[in-house]
Amino acid sequence: MKTITYFNDGWSYRRGNFPEFKAIAKAQTYNDIKTGQLLPFLELETSARYFHSVTLPHDYVIGDRPDKEKNVSEGYLEGDEAWYLKRFRLSEENADKQLFLHFEGIAIESEIYFNGTLLRRNFSAYNPITVDITDFVRFDKVNVLAVHAKQAKQPEGWWYQGGGIYRDIKLIAAEKLSTDIFGIYVKPEKRADSDTWDVKIETTLRNDSMADKNATVISTITDKNNNEIASTKSDCTVEFKDKFIHKQSLTVDSPLLWDTDSPNLYTLKTEVYDSEEKVEETTTRFGFRTIKFDGDKGFFLNGKNIKLKGFCAHQDYGLTGIYLPRRVAKYRLELMKRMGANAYRSAHNLSDENTMSFCDEMGILVYDETRYYSSSPEALSYVKDMLLRDRNHPSVILWSIGNEERIQHLDTGVRIAETMTAYVKKFDDRPTTVACHSDAGVENNIITKAVDVASMNYSLVKHELFHNMYPDKAVILSESCALQTSRGVFFGDDETRNLFDARDHVPNPSAFNGYSRTETWRHVMKYDWLCGSFIWAGIEHRGETWYPRLSSQSGLVDLYLLPKEAYYHTMSQYSEKPMVHICPSSWNFKGLEGVEIPVEVYTNCDSAELFLNGKSFGKVLYRDYEPCKWTVPFTEGELLAIAYDKDGNELCRDTIATTKEPIALKLICETNDVTNDGHDSIVYTCVCLDKDGREVPDADPEVLFEVSGGILLGTGSSVTDHNPPPCNTRKMYAGKISLCVHIPKGAPKVTVVASSGTLLKGYAEYKF
Repeated sequence: MKTITYFNDGWSYRRGNFPEFKAIAKAQTYNDIKTGQLLPFLELETSARYFHSVTLPHDYVIGDRPDKEKNVSEGYLEGDEAWYLKRFRLSEENADKQLFLHFEGIAIESEIYFNGTLLRRNFSAYNPITVDITDFVRFDKVNVLAVHAKQAKQPEGWWYQGGGIYRDIKLIAAEKLSTDIFGIYVKPEKRADSDTWDVKIETTLRNDSMADKNATVISTITDKNNNEIASTKSDCTVEFKDKFIHKQSLTVDSPLLWDTDSPNLYTLKTEVYDSEEKVEETTTRFGFRTIKFDGDKGFFLNGKNIKLKGFCAHQDYGLTGIYLPRRVAKYRLELMKRMGANAYRSAHNLSDENTMSFCDEMGILVYDETRYYSSSPEALSYVKDMLLRDRNHPSVILWSIGNEERIQHLDTGVRIAETMTAYVKKFDDRPTTVACHSDAGVENNIITKAVDVASMNYSLVKHELFHNMYPDKAVILSESCALQTSRGVFFGDDETRNLFDARDHVPNPSAFNGYSRTETWRHVMKYDWLCGSFIWAGIEHRGETWYPRLSSQSGLVDLYLLPKEAYYHTMSQYSEKPMVHICPSSWNFKGLEGVEIPVEVYTNCDSAELFLNGKSFGKVLYRDYEPCKWTVPFTEGELLAIAYDKDGNELCRDTIATTKEPIALKLICETNDVTNDGHDSIVYTCVCLDKDGREVPDADPEVLFEVSGGILLGTGSSVTDHNPPPCNTRKMYAGKISLCVHIPKGAPKVTVVASSGTLLKGYAEYKF
């Protein structure tokens, strides 16, 4: 039977290259380049002195200190190269198996060597890499696996790149007759004017033996309670050393639909028999749903017209770099879902597999994007990786073939788009798009004619022109609101630290991002043909910045996943659940008594009323997505906002107050549902409390974190703090520090202690 096991343990690592082992004699040169003879020094036990142990996945660049002289796009961090080494034995019971190593992601360029043979070169950080090691395995001695990871001479993106084996590795042991990697495709199609669905199934079988195989495939659909819904059985022949796509079809009546509110998932169980012997059983999740993009009315999910309330995000996490721990991937999406978002754009590359699965589970629609806009064989291979890996996800509604290409107005660009779109259609019939921009003029854009859905970044004033150019295509605002705001800054932009006022504002109205959040959402809601918006960005990423900042500040949550005022402003537009939030989120302005403070209240209710120490400053109607605004002379005390419905009934309230001096630290667990299977992490937020138990929003002590039973992956607070994330001491900024702790496999409990001078210690314990 096929087995899939994690292969993250037992690795060692070396930053930089090896001392040179120069071959001078012809015989040595001749021998060292033969199959099985490469890197001969790695076979020696003494080579271990060049390495030290490492826990994978990991990013070897994130621990560096930012250097002002390095690339601003990468947040003043630049990778060089590193080697990873794993020595392992395989038992004889695997001798008749087909063996694969599956790397979900290596940054950036990589070479994979196995037992002295180069098996694969790869030139992108984002595509999965599978290597067949069957022919090269040794069962009588130790196997040596080496991975060389290095930065490309030309950066792959204009954001933080990182480096290393930063996604999971798996060892796959299959029988000679098996399903191929990502070899199962489930395609439900709804019959017209009926609630009957035809489920087309393609099972790509591979026969790695030296003789033809007679295969039987049983495909069974089950619901969430493991009840059988439908099943089919059929036979085929797979020729030796070949692959065969076996096609089947099932019929399902009245299934529960997958949508953003009820993401119902079903499971396809695939059983493969080699003659009478069962050789594989595997499962694939999928969902029943319909999508439609209409040139007049926009986007429809299951026949219902909805707006895409989206966000863009890169893959990095402020505390671990491009390594995105599994539970952190989910937490990021939870924050966005809580805000009211229903859609995610994987900008500008293939996301990690965990994120895609969580989008399915949480009902988040995905605008799935490849890294390279090109019809070269290499670029198309990355497109194929995206399609084969992601086409069973019901969350995926679009395949994006590129972003902001400079040749969008040239015939060359059209030919590339036509080839890429045709290539996509060979694997899946979901619509294609390409995110365009206003460079060279929207009126000169011609590549959009080659895709199914029109996408435009920013350029609100040009949208009607764009739609009139392609009236049969729905339009998506694929990037919007790249507006820089900083957590905890309330008195204008801070030029010294290159930080920005937390309130929604447009520094340069003539720039590409010259529209406020209010203006943008008002624009989206005005036009039926405009499907929705993807905010740039939901989550801050490292890079695209200006010294001493480490991130661009255009996120709704900051680099360390701490919500900013922009998060609550967007919630007032995206969320249908009654909400209210006061900005500024601090009322600790001692020394500014009598100074008038601009106060904004974000709400989605009919009106809001503001009180200071019980005195009302009046009600303000919430209209046309404009925040409710007051000017309040500062006086110590309590600021209260109450939101009402149209009949004057209170729906919700928010309070901030002037706090006293901090006396204690507190650790808040943000991720409660974690496991000790070795692949989870806990995210904590450390805050200060005053004697009344209130969080002190401007506290800034230096805090020491001590962890037992787990591994501290990183700490972070200010985006201008250049101490590397792995540091266990951190100065608090704007009342918060974020930290992430890895949970080792089988750990009985994890404890964290936070201490700072005379403050009472913070303590957190997580038991399993």
